[in-house]
Amino acid sequence: MARCLTAVAAAASAAIVMSGSALAGTTIPAISAFGSVETYNYTGSFEEKSRSGLGNVGDNYSSLYLGDDPGGYIAANSLLDPGFQTIATGKLTYFVVINGPAGLEVPLEVGYTLIANAGPAGEAYAEVDTNLASSVLISRFGQSQSIFTGSLPDHEPTNQAFDIVLDAATYNGGFASADPVVEVDPTWAAQNPTEASQLSLSFSPGLVNGFGAPAPEPAAWAMMLLGLGAIGGVLRSGRKARPAAFAA
Repeated sequence: MARCLTAVAAAASAAIVMSGSALAGTTIPAISAFGSVETYNYTGSFEEKSRSGLGNVGDNYSSLYLGDDPGGYIAANSLLDPGFQTIATGKLTYFVVINGPAGLEVPLEVGYTLIANAGPAGEAYAEVDTNLASSVLISRFGQSQSIFTGSLPDHEPTNQAFDIVLDAATYNGGFASADPVVEVDPTWAAQNPTEASQLSLSFSPGLVNGFGAPAPEPAAWAMMLLGLGAIGGVLRSGRKARPAAFAA
C-alpha cells in the first residue's frame, strides 16, 4: 500500500527540531529548511534526492522549492505517471524577533496563503504553524485546486526569537505551497499607539517579511521538472529495493 501524505509530512517534521517554541535572547537564528523528492518505479527501482538549506531539488517527476523570496515560502510539486509513485515533501522554519521595550507581550497576526492541488489521482498538503495555532489545507484524488487565505493569532514577548513553520507535501501528481507574512495585530496597535510606535520586526538573515511570488501554474512546474530532470539524468533502475512501506 502506498505511503499516505500524513506519514510523509510526519517524517519531514522530524527533521526540524527547533520548531514550536521561542528561543531566549535576541540573536535571530538562520532559516532552517529540509526536504526531498522520491520516485518509486513499480518494477522495483527507487531514487531519492534531498536538500538541506534554501534552494531547489528535483528529478524527472518531482520538485521542491525551499525559498525566501521575498518572505518565507515553500512549494512542492509531483507529476502523475502511471509507472511511478512520486513524492515531494519539505519543511521550512524561520525566526522573528519583536524589537521593543523589555517585558512587553505583543499580539500578532500571521497572514498566509495556502495552495493545495491534488490533480486527478494525487494528494497535496500545505500547512503554516505559529506557537499558538496552525492552518492546514489538504486536497485529495481529483479535487479541484484550493487556495485558502487567512490569518493566525499569536502573541510573543519582545526581544526573543520565535519561529514560523511551513510544510508542503505532494504525492502522485499534486502541487502545494505555503506563504506567510507577520504583522503586529492592527487592532492592538490602534489601541496602544505609544507602545506600537516603539516596535519593529526583525527576521532570519536574508528574509524579507512579505508574500512571495505567485505560485507557478502546474504547466510551469512541469517545464521546470523537465529541466531538473535533464540535469539529474534518467532514473536508474535497480538502484535499491523499494521500501516495504510501498509494497502492495
